[in-house]
Amino acid sequence: MSGGRGFPRSPELAEIVAELDELVRGDGARFTLAGADEVAGGERVVRLALVVEDASCADCIVARPMLESIALKRLRAAGVPVTAVVVDDPRER
Repeated sequence: MSGGRGFPRSPELAEIVAELDELVRGDGARFTLAGADEVAGGERVVRLALVVEDASCADCIVARPMLESIALKRLRAAGVPVTAVVVDDPRER
């Protein structure tokens, strides 16, 4: 999802991305914030990039749909106004 305008990035957003990063670090990966956009209809989408640094344990990392679900729940619980999370997962390329 692209082509939207960015919405304000809050300290809570950065904090949750750091927490999610810790979640996957043990498996040789990391998260980076790729974007936070407001798209048509007012939907607010957070885009995260999963960077797999240790390909030997790529299968150890939770599947993309579960990562998106975890991220969405954590962001909403922290009060970040988000309607969807999209994870760019290199394992699916």
